[in-house]
Amino acid sequence: MQLIDLMSSYIRNLKREQQLSPRSIILYESDLRLFSHYVGECKPISEITHHVVERYLRKLIEVDRVTDTTLSRKLCVIRSFFRFLENEDFIGRSPVTRLPIKISIKRKSPPVISSEEITKFFRTIESERLRLQKLLIRCRHRGDREWLLVYQLLCNLRNTVLFSLVYETGIKLRDLLIIPSEYVELRRRSCVFHVQHNSLRGYVITNSETVKLIKQYQKLVSSCGCKSPYFFFNRNMGHLSLVMMQKNFKKYLKQAGINRKLTPTSLRHAYAVNLFKNNTNIPVIRETLGYKTFEGLLIYQDYFNTSMGNTRKKTHWKK
Repeated sequence: MQLIDLMSSYIRNLKREQQLSPRSIILYESDLRLFSHYVGECKPISEITHHVVERYLRKLIEVDRVTDTTLSRKLCVIRSFFRFLENEDFIGRSPVTRLPIKISIKRKSPPVISSEEITKFFRTIESERLRLQKLLIRCRHRGDREWLLVYQLLCNLRNTVLFSLVYETGIKLRDLLIIPSEYVELRRRSCVFHVQHNSLRGYVITNSETVKLIKQYQKLVSSCGCKSPYFFFNRNMGHLSLVMMQKNFKKYLKQAGINRKLTPTSLRHAYAVNLFKNNTNIPVIRETLGYKTFEGLLIYQDYFNTSMGNTRKKTHWKK
């Protein structure tokens, strides 16, 4: 088969099975398009050998002068593409596996929110919730319209639950935002969230305070008569957007007086760092965080133990 047809099948697989974000899909398509222009879109896939891939990488380094980060990303896309072809039996063996050397770069450590900042962050959200509850009681005594306060209280509980789950389980926020209501199992002293990827995966919540907040949120949703296929929803009963939650996160940071460039992913990074500090096994951390390969854990290499850092040989591309 020709390269362009296999690329279309691979992109469809990314959208349907991998469920990548639209921005990631665009990057994958762009990198593969550049590779196909160099190789030839109508070239049979059987004629693409590791020598062709090596010449393409040399061209990126010597002619295009790309950075190490960009070079690593493009190689990762090509490797993922040929791995897909190998799994679907379009090729016998991926040519990328026969490259003489691999590219490894020093990744920057991600911004991690500290325990003191975590305390200030959640206290700020809690103080806002208490203020809304007091205003709601006053409105009910006066007979005022309370629907706006109820919605604000619902949003506060929703945001608290979302950020708490990311910090306590390391789950990706974008996975939580699209989780269906039937994938949430409320128990007496715990709660289980099932995330749909290639298979169902459960995150068990045993923190009593978090479980209590989840039940309060579910009770308020039921009392308001909200009907949405998603457990966390917006005013239109659709799933929440990642941009909206990032804005809410920045708003709470500002109210808490935290003047650092942080994102909701910083909560996930804090969970991962805690695992490393507790000397958790690397395979367990990879499985918990949902990384398909160990390369994704390199962003936490500053937190590796000495024994962990020596287990992998770091090789660099020689220009």
